[in-house]
Amino acid sequence: MNMKRNVIYLLFVAALAACSPDVDIPLQLGSEDIHVGPEGGVRTIEINVGEPWTAMTNEPWVAISPANGKGSELCQVMIDSTLVNDVREDVVRIQTASGQYKEFAVVQDGFPHQISVRKPVIEIKDFDVLDKRKFEVVVSTNVDFDVQIPAEHSWLTCEKPEAEEMETLLDRGARPRNVTLKFKWNVNPTSSERAPEINLVASAEGLEDVMSAITVRQGAAPDIQGYVDAGDLVAADSLALLSISRFLGCWSEYDTGLRMARWDGVTLHKSGKNKGRVKSAEFVFFETNEALPYAVKYLTAAEELYFFSNVNSFQKSLSLGEDICELENLKKLTMFSYGLTELPSKIKNMKSLRYLDLGGNNFASIPKELRECESLKALFLTSNQRGVIMDLSNTVKKDIGGLVEECPADGSGNRQFPQWLLEWEQLDTLRLSVNYLQGTLPSDQELLDKGFKAWDVDSFDSSVTEVHLADSLGEAGKKYFKENRIPMVLPNTDFLAINLNRLSGDIPKWLKFHPKLDYWTPLLLVFPQEGKDMNGTAAGFKDVPTNLNYYYEIYSEKKWSDINVEK
Repeated sequence: MNMKRNVIYLLFVAALAACSPDVDIPLQLGSEDIHVGPEGGVRTIEINVGEPWTAMTNEPWVAISPANGKGSELCQVMIDSTLVNDVREDVVRIQTASGQYKEFAVVQDGFPHQISVRKPVIEIKDFDVLDKRKFEVVVSTNVDFDVQIPAEHSWLTCEKPEAEEMETLLDRGARPRNVTLKFKWNVNPTSSERAPEINLVASAEGLEDVMSAITVRQGAAPDIQGYVDAGDLVAADSLALLSISRFLGCWSEYDTGLRMARWDGVTLHKSGKNKGRVKSAEFVFFETNEALPYAVKYLTAAEELYFFSNVNSFQKSLSLGEDICELENLKKLTMFSYGLTELPSKIKNMKSLRYLDLGGNNFASIPKELRECESLKALFLTSNQRGVIMDLSNTVKKDIGGLVEECPADGSGNRQFPQWLLEWEQLDTLRLSVNYLQGTLPSDQELLDKGFKAWDVDSFDSSVTEVHLADSLGEAGKKYFKENRIPMVLPNTDFLAINLNRLSGDIPKWLKFHPKLDYWTPLLLVFPQEGKDMNGTAAGFKDVPTNLNYYYEIYSEKKWSDINVEK
């Protein structure tokens, strides 16, 4: 029994000796100091010792796994990414149960101040539709910075996160974060490549040397000007038409396999110095959110241009643009349903312009620039409403178009049809139907008080109007005009339409007995109104005649028009 117990004891001692560390093995480290970059990382260190040990660090950004052991081990030293610009250091101690210890340093570089661009060169086309004329640049940075675009390259703009957002993005100290810059660009109107360099410069004082750069290379446009300089104006016209169609996003394209003379909607001059050049052109059904393109200025021989139906035009607020104002030979311009809300001041340079149709747009008032268009004879501003609002006093909508701002209220809240339009003597056609013109027409006496001449059947100047007043009046009519001083308003206007606005009040004599009233088809295109104005007043003139019998009693020498008389 004692023999068996002794054997078991000897086996236990042997096993314990096999498992116990060799305390005679001194502590050794298989590596020296560790040096890492600012991103941090994991390093391995070998610990050789014959007894239990513990690893100790002073800084939370350094960790060791395992942190203790018995005997030799391979340990991982894990270093976090730094948040500072300066070098930082920690000392790691490995200490045994018997008191032996070894130390090694962990040295980490700080992040330098930096602005780093992932893609420093951006290439874009000379043209694309507006929604696609943009790109993004990702910048890795740990400092706020300014985006410096050369002043001569205003065709390129940049949207950088606001100050508060930048502060949030850079809240990780010196560790770089990604900042996205959003760029927008305009069409290149030149035949030369554009390649501006955009500098990204640290905005903090003392860090001006911290910077980076982006180069934006934009392709050259078709060389229309080159053909002009070479004297090949026909080729320049064809290239301009193609460029305009592309820019507007026209639904149908020109068939370039055919000669320009056979392109849809295009007519050419058949003789003279402009033979073969564009005389007129139509652009219908397109989608754009911009003013007319630069290429339109090359159609210098054009006499008529027609632009019709921009997609969702009632939602747009566009300008005509200045390029078309260079067409001094243009006589007729239609910009119907384009989405216009403003005209350029240079429109007065179009000295030949006689006919201007701005119908179906979104003007809130009649553009003041038109007052300087001295050559203009016909003006169409019909249906400029963004949407139909029958009662203007019962809506919260803003920016409704319809020339609604053309009749502002006076101190008493009264509104009146714009007098300056009635002074526009050279107009032979004025169409203002289906808008939100409000208030009353100026009375006869108001116009006389403001300097309007009265019709005079005895000393009537036939050069003022094609209708000789005295020739159309019978004796009763001449007597009426002599007894009533009726102001001479729009004497040369052959066509006037102001129907379906929000006008109200009395019909003044200057309208009711105008020499050309029967030409205007007034029972359809002048007198009918609809809805309510901003004061809640129901639209509609008082004492609207049911026919023009009264009128032909005064103008007894006129030929009656069936549409104006009672059967």
